[in-house]
Amino acid sequence: MPKVGTVAVHELARVIGRTEHEVLDALDAVGFTARDGQSPVPQAIAERVTQRLQQDRPRSQKTSGDGAGADSAATGAGEWVELVGPDGSPQAILARFNPEESRRVLENLTRTELELGHVPHGGNVGPAVVDHLAKASPFVLAGLQGGQVFKVVGTPSLLSGLRDGTMTLMSTSEGALGTVLQRSSGKIAGQLRFAQASLAPVVTPLLAIQIFHGIAGTTQLSKINARLDGMQRSLERGRIRQEAETLGNVRHALRVLNDILAERATTGTFSPDMLMRLARVEEAIGSVVERNLILIEEVRQKLQTIAQRSGKDGAVHAAAFLNEEGPQAAHDMQLLIAVMRADCRVEEARLYYALEHAPTDVERRLARIREKTLEYSRAIDSFPMLGELQQHARACVEEMGWWERNLTARGVVREVERAATLPLTSAPRQSAAKVSEASHSYVFWQDPDGQIHVKLLPEGDGRNCG
Repeated sequence: MPKVGTVAVHELARVIGRTEHEVLDALDAVGFTARDGQSPVPQAIAERVTQRLQQDRPRSQKTSGDGAGADSAATGAGEWVELVGPDGSPQAILARFNPEESRRVLENLTRTELELGHVPHGGNVGPAVVDHLAKASPFVLAGLQGGQVFKVVGTPSLLSGLRDGTMTLMSTSEGALGTVLQRSSGKIAGQLRFAQASLAPVVTPLLAIQIFHGIAGTTQLSKINARLDGMQRSLERGRIRQEAETLGNVRHALRVLNDILAERATTGTFSPDMLMRLARVEEAIGSVVERNLILIEEVRQKLQTIAQRSGKDGAVHAAAFLNEEGPQAAHDMQLLIAVMRADCRVEEARLYYALEHAPTDVERRLARIREKTLEYSRAIDSFPMLGELQQHARACVEEMGWWERNLTARGVVREVERAATLPLTSAPRQSAAKVSEASHSYVFWQDPDGQIHVKLLPEGDGRNCG
């Protein structure tokens, strides 16, 4: 197998659409000796040979789509190899479009927003990930030198299906990749299949794995209900005048956060100005999260104490708490859920920034997201259930004797009845819903000036990007 930073002669010949003999002759012409098709060629030499052969290509072969001299589009849309971790576990599929399909993909990605009506990519990704992949695999190195476009796409089930032959990757005539079909379901007219390359699975560099996991993380976070409709409705029922400053700060922070994410979706980049605004949003939202966690923990402890009381004493304390503090406690729990969701959107924005500007920080950001998700799930699971306290108050009344209920403690009974009718809707004790598996993806290529471009594709493009 060729050393890191080299490409085999036969691989280089396949990428640039020439025979091994032509490549060997070109290598001799530039002063580099190679014995056969398996001989490794350094990157710098491969680039010189590629330029030389492309300049010497007959005009009939430069025109794609006609005749035997066209590129490899006639044999399929491209090839794919499996990306695995150091332990051999599957991570993703690395697909390489053939030259003609690469051209179509780039045309599609560079269409203007005016033509499409939306931005054709989900944002930028740091190019360092491509450097690591290129050093790890001649499959990548040769393709970049030949101007081909790569796409990283996949999930464990997709990888399993491709490996055992029950699934296949397909590409449309627009250069879209990611259509995963069961082989038994038949063919789709107008689509080209990707063939598995005759290469061993590529051991994915750590940074590439982190980037891919980071993209998966953005998809999972985007699935969280961040519209906060429930919070907006609860704010109208809550005691707004008592905490107008807090609620005003939260509302303003949410507007700024939505604007930041909308700007990134429109421009495809995360600017330093957006990062500064995000820091202020994070501070405002984080302070409310911590404030309400403290308030709700105090409520939980009070309810535990009241739950230990019984009879008239328990009914008195339960009714007093429910009537005096119950509505505010329910409001605090609803607000906490809302700001926790907003905090997850902050983490999503931070992850976008790391993917573009600090790829080595992606793993740390993912660890932080996992920690917060666990912390918030535990907080929701331990929420005090006000409905249970209402039931406890009624049970305490039942424990009282007839004489107390109907004569000496009639006022307590009325307070319990009033408390039982309060619409105290607290949060359900359940963790966040499981996120369904999706095909996360990004594309990368090298332009004629040697600059690497990497684009994160929006959710759904793993199935039909374009």
